[in-house]
Amino acid sequence: MKTKLTILFILISTAIFSQKKFEATLTGGANYFFNSDTLSHPEYSRNGAIGFQEGIEVSVSPIKYFRIGAGTKHTTLSWKENNVPVELFEYGSYTLDAVQYYKLWEFPVYLQFELLTENKITPYIRAGYSFTNIISKSGKILQTDPPGYGNDFIALEYIYSFEGIYLYISKMHAIFVNAGLNYKLNDSFFLGINSGIKKYNYLVFDIETKNYTVYCNLTISYKFL
Repeated sequence: MKTKLTILFILISTAIFSQKKFEATLTGGANYFFNSDTLSHPEYSRNGAIGFQEGIEVSVSPIKYFRIGAGTKHTTLSWKENNVPVELFEYGSYTLDAVQYYKLWEFPVYLQFELLTENKITPYIRAGYSFTNIISKSGKILQTDPPGYGNDFIALEYIYSFEGIYLYISKMHAIFVNAGLNYKLNDSFFLGINSGIKKYNYLVFDIETKNYTVYCNLTISYKFL
């Protein structure tokens, strides 16, 4: 946490003392992850993940067309997993449908290239690094086939709530790149859309794992500085 606060302090101080184009923005919106393997078992088939996000960003433009930024975002994320196979060996097998819920904090830093900043619509490309801390996980069994396996010990993994040291994935690091558009409603409010890809690195029971996630975000932002 100290490292993240230090990054934000340096960025704000640099912006103020250099008297460059400094901005601070509150952002909220919805996002869709086309592949949520980064938070669950990669061998299971699943639908994309739907999330809701809110946060704050600060940035500075040291030279024309470029912006350096950092921020923090809180995300609530959920997705369905269908027809997950479960083998009970001598006790048979079944499949289950479940929904997973996660809450997480993300701390991104980025470099942004933007054009047409004086126009209503501003296109941009952003690349950077993010650290994600998973706060909690919970879930719900929708059905099993055949019925009656909802209390099986494997099925209960989807129901139990975990947080803190009890999460088998608690921290993730990622590099990302995305492209988007911001539409200026007035001097303070903006609508935005962006899409990109993240490459995650994280530990699952001390085993290093890498994965990719493709995502799309719809946002509304309020610039207060």
